[in-house]
Amino acid sequence: MTRTYGLESTLLLNTKASMTSTPKLQSKGICVDYVQARLGRSIRALSKIDLSVQENQFVSIVGPSGCGKTTFLNVVAGVIAPSEGELTLDGHRVEGPGRDRAVVFQQASLLPWRTVLNNVLYGLECQGGDVTQALARAHELLEIVGLSGFEDHYPNELSGGMQQRVNLARALLIDPDLLLMDEPFASLDAQTREIMQSELLSIWQRTSKTVLFITHQIDEAIFLSDQVIVFGSRPGRVKASISIPFERPRQLSLKRSPEFLNFIDQIWELIESDVRSAARGGKETAASSDP
Repeated sequence: MTRTYGLESTLLLNTKASMTSTPKLQSKGICVDYVQARLGRSIRALSKIDLSVQENQFVSIVGPSGCGKTTFLNVVAGVIAPSEGELTLDGHRVEGPGRDRAVVFQQASLLPWRTVLNNVLYGLECQGGDVTQALARAHELLEIVGLSGFEDHYPNELSGGMQQRVNLARALLIDPDLLLMDEPFASLDAQTREIMQSELLSIWQRTSKTVLFITHQIDEAIFLSDQVIVFGSRPGRVKASISIPFERPRQLSLKRSPEFLNFIDQIWELIESDVRSAARGGKETAASSDP
């Protein structure tokens, strides 16, 4: 059963919003099974995922390793077809990749022979868009992500954080309705990661995009999000949905507040108890199979 947490006033506002508006993204009973042909069996990766994301919300998904966070993101991106259930974006069923979604991956994946500006334009080129008309917007996005003046640099002349900013600008240039981010700061050092979290919030507030964000870092999810969804161990399922009540804009100093630390403890307890329960279940299964 999904549990919902947060201040009563925040929950009331969320409830009223859900009653008066259609969710931007809605998942109903999404299941994903992976077939292992060699072993003649299938493994359920996701089980009955029910969740919704409102327009302009920043929503993060956290959970133990292997719980299906990235699998669900790939379903939303349209590159994995669900075995069961329905996923809708703006009321239309998701049946494959589309220009209404863009993905920012863990690695920047920039083309080393292209300049920063030409890397930003690359995604639009692949979609057959008008690059000439997009030049002004590309320059604007480079300014938004803090890379104005670096248009003619090459990826090997940039730091890891700067490369991820190019990656983000490239995704924003196609003007997606939904921005999907799969642990985009995982490869960065701790200090750069903190700075990029603050920068991402600034960019998000200026672009007003709806964001679905995958991370293993609980504090990162809380700091960035309006809502944190906690997945349980495989098969992945929604264990809790937690409203984050902190006002915006947010400063990194928020992470040191008692209220913030309480949310970390709350989410960590959910994940830890789930991992322990899954481990006990695995031991019991192994024991029952012994002769």
